[in-house]
Amino acid sequence: MNHKPYDAWLLSSERLDPQQEQDLASHLRDCPECRGLSGSLREVESIFQAAPMAAPAPGFSARWSALRTQEDLRRKRAAGWRLLAGALVATGVTTLLVGSVFFLTGGSLSLLFADGLQETVRWILWVRTLGEIGQTIFRSLPLVTVSGVFLSLTALVTATGLTAVAWSISIRRFSVRGVLK
Repeated sequence: MNHKPYDAWLLSSERLDPQQEQDLASHLRDCPECRGLSGSLREVESIFQAAPMAAPAPGFSARWSALRTQEDLRRKRAAGWRLLAGALVATGVTTLLVGSVFFLTGGSLSLLFADGLQETVRWILWVRTLGEIGQTIFRSLPLVTVSGVFLSLTALVTATGLTAVAWSISIRRFSVRGVLK
């Protein structure tokens, strides 16, 4: 006899729909093997229901709380050390860069400052020029093209968002149910 869905239904903790309950009851009337499994499951459940709830050992809550507090403190300390190490590495790299630039400029702080200021102004002018070019192109396009580009970008962002949502749902489903179900 085929026990394929029935043994899974008996062992599952999920609720069955009315049709499944009816099919299972019919199968249990005809199948002594599944009927025995069902009876054994009811017997085990009644044993578990009748068993007294075991109390934790004396002082368990206090030990658990102290352990959690120690673990939290250890994590905070580790995070602090990582932050300190990162800050030291960043400071060292910055010091090396400034020192090498200082050395390359002939050791003059005024030259170092002037070079830094000149490079900053150069970047600002470059960004400003790009903005002006973009504004000129934008103003020269007809309104239909601008709105078309806007709608295309909106559709692209929406499609990307929907894809991300679908991907998240699929990952959740596969992680909960498994790949083969």
